[in-house]
Amino acid sequence: MKVKSEENVRLEPRVIPDPSCVVCKGSGKVKCNRCTGRGRLNFQELAMLAKGEWPQWCWDCRGCGMSYCRRCLGTREKRGVIGFHFPDDDKSSKGISDGTQN
Repeated sequence: MKVKSEENVRLEPRVIPDPSCVVCKGSGKVKCNRCTGRGRLNFQELAMLAKGEWPQWCWDCRGCGMSYCRRCLGTREKRGVIGFHFPDDDKSSKGISDGTQN
């Protein structure tokens, strides 16, 4: 009979999920801005079109009413800030406004 102890038990590393996007709440898609989620551009306030009317499909979402989230680009993960941050120094702003070089 084997007794489980710390030596003979293989521990799996704990996987911490990435935080989800705050804009789309982890779905990767949001309502289309142009058609407000309807998929068509004419008579958006009506659920059904009148007889004889043909829908004008939205070009942004191609008629589905949903588009990729602009924050996470459809990856469903929270994205950080990309780019550079330049601190505001008195020296750099003074040289620019006076026209002198530092």
